[in-house]
Amino acid sequence: MNHDKPETWKDRKRNELIKEKMEMAYDIARISDQLKKLQDEPPVPEASIPLSMIEPLINETVKRLLHLSKLHEPKRVTCARILDAIGCPDLVLERIIHRDALSGVGTIGYRFSYLKQNQYGDVEVLGQLDVDHPRLKDLTLEQWVENGQKLVKSVEIRIDLSDVIDIVSPSRTPFQL
Repeated sequence: MNHDKPETWKDRKRNELIKEKMEMAYDIARISDQLKKLQDEPPVPEASIPLSMIEPLINETVKRLLHLSKLHEPKRVTCARILDAIGCPDLVLERIIHRDALSGVGTIGYRFSYLKQNQYGDVEVLGQLDVDHPRLKDLTLEQWVENGQKLVKSVEIRIDLSDVIDIVSPSRTPFQL
C-alpha cells in the first residue's frame, strides 16, 4: 500500500474540515476563558446586563458550534480511513471468510495483517489479528483503530525482542564455521 500519493480532493476537503474544527475549538476555548474572567468580576452595576442573562446565550452558542463541528465529520468507516488513522504503512485490512472445517459454513470478518517486504520483493506476514464483525459500520472508527494498534504494538515488541535476542545470543559464534 503506497501512502505517498498526491493529495486528492478528499484529502484537501478533510484538511479543510480539520482546520475549521481547530478554529472552532480555539473559539470555544477563548469563549470559556472569557466566561471564567467574567465570573471573577465584581457584581454588575445598575442599568447593565447581568452575567446570568448572557451565560445561557453563550452556552447555547457553544453547543451549536460543537454540533456543527460534529456534522462535518465523515460518517462512513472505510478500510482506507481506518488505515490512515492508524498510520502504519505496513498494515493491511482485508475482508475474509472463515470456513468451518466440519460444517463448511463461513463467517465473514476482517483481518489486520502486518506485512514486511523482504529484500527480494517477497512479502512476509509478521502478524495477523482477526476481527469478527461482518460490516465495518459495526464498530466505530476509534474501535477499529484500537484493534489495529494492538497488532502493530505486539508485532513491534516482537521485532524489538528478536533484535535484542540476536544481539545477546547470536546464532553463530566465532567457534562455529
